[in-house]
Amino acid sequence: MLKKIIYTMVVFFVYVCSAGAQLFDAPANVSLSPDVNSITIEWDSIVNADHYYIYWGSTRDLTNERIRVQGQRQYEITDLEPDSSYFFAVSAVVRILGEGRKSDIVSENTLPEDSPSGPPANFWITGMEDVGEASVGLQWDRIPDSEPDRYRIFFGTASGAYDTTLDVDGSKHNVIIDGLDSNTRYYFTISSISETGEAPIFESEKADEIVVDTLPDNRPPDIPERIRGRLSGQGEITISVVAGNENMVDFAGIVIHYGRSPGPLAESIDIEKKGTHVFDGLARQSTWEFEAVSYDLSGNISEPAEKINVNVEDIQSYTEGFNDFNSGCFIGSLTGRNNKQEPSYDVTRNKNKLGLSGGYFLPHQTEFDDFYGRDNYPLFLFYERSLHRYLTVDFKAGYMRSKGNLRAVESGVPTRVDATFTMIPTSASINVRYPLAPYVWGFAGIGPDYWYIRETSALETFDNISKWTGGYHGRAGIWLYNTDIRYRRWGMLIETQYSVVDRFGENDIDVGGWLFLIGGFYSF
Repeated sequence: MLKKIIYTMVVFFVYVCSAGAQLFDAPANVSLSPDVNSITIEWDSIVNADHYYIYWGSTRDLTNERIRVQGQRQYEITDLEPDSSYFFAVSAVVRILGEGRKSDIVSENTLPEDSPSGPPANFWITGMEDVGEASVGLQWDRIPDSEPDRYRIFFGTASGAYDTTLDVDGSKHNVIIDGLDSNTRYYFTISSISETGEAPIFESEKADEIVVDTLPDNRPPDIPERIRGRLSGQGEITISVVAGNENMVDFAGIVIHYGRSPGPLAESIDIEKKGTHVFDGLARQSTWEFEAVSYDLSGNISEPAEKINVNVEDIQSYTEGFNDFNSGCFIGSLTGRNNKQEPSYDVTRNKNKLGLSGGYFLPHQTEFDDFYGRDNYPLFLFYERSLHRYLTVDFKAGYMRSKGNLRAVESGVPTRVDATFTMIPTSASINVRYPLAPYVWGFAGIGPDYWYIRETSALETFDNISKWTGGYHGRAGIWLYNTDIRYRRWGMLIETQYSVVDRFGENDIDVGGWLFLIGGFYSF
């Protein structure tokens, strides 16, 4: 019965994985954007898709390769041949369900080598003196390394809706547009066009649109898109304005109106086109209102952007807490309104420390690993006494117990005979300490070790071993002192120590090694 259930589950899982592709659709709206040596493919995302596969090739059987795409829904395939046809399809992969159906195959030609790779740059007016009642002078940069057959200028009285086009010879880079209506806002853009023999026409993307008002100009710029403000210092507010009129050829700048709330916006400042301004020297615990307008060279002024309010408050860091919270383990307020604490802990306040630490012991002798492994976790009790601001002495005693197995003498293979290794390491150190940061002191020290070791086993023929063996050590670490006045006597120790322990005892086995410890202490 159990075998039948397992078999049914396996068959169902294989069916889901193989048929999962039918449970969701292929990516829709696969589109291609060609360039001379590349084609960018874009598609609509699939909900819960883990990644996508792009299949492509120079023929409809898509034999070139499969590309894995994750975290995006577009990809540029490069190093393609100019003026060549390529075919593409996209599929999605959903976890558990697997890969779905491929999209319909779409194809596109890369552009010829002499085709325009982008719109003309720096499309603008030739000068404000060339903007009249019925005409506008336009100019642009020549396309480097190539010359299109012609440029096509688009314009109309609504953004993005161009009811008129004008072709200009590819050798030119400026033109006068005549026959315009007076006192009218026009929107202009330009593209470059190339054609070779019987080849199809290739047209670049359009340049960014520019906005021109014919004379007489009494049309204001657009309302600023956004105004924002925030504290940038004590009694200081930075206001940022996004005008959104940068493509308007006669856009001149921004004026910020402001005042203390409640009250009128009696003050103003012209920030021109800079977009930001800093207001400083503002009274604490006050509220200020700001609004912004755009203006053009003819003096036309837009409607104001939505008004904003900014409060001038005291500034604090994350670690100081909020409101009147005067305790905690951190430094006082940047404004000085909370209790002030010392910039560095005074280590001479309490000369004694008593603490407990524990951690990891990595033996120096690899033979120890063969018997008892590397999972050794000692505990230590320590006492430190300050001799000087930068000098201390400490004493430490620990305990560690590890279980393992005895090994055969000649072959060295492990047996099933249990053994226990007990170690009581003791040491004394003289240390030099130095402040690293407020409430953080580093230290380094050296000193002698004297360790008691005991190895026992239940095997009757095994003589239990008890030894004292000695050596020396070097150590380094940091003391972390608590800044909370309520717990100032408490702190933390992080240290590492390397011990060489085979010098004073009767045995010649080094039971020393690396100690990595973390602990806490109480000072008095």
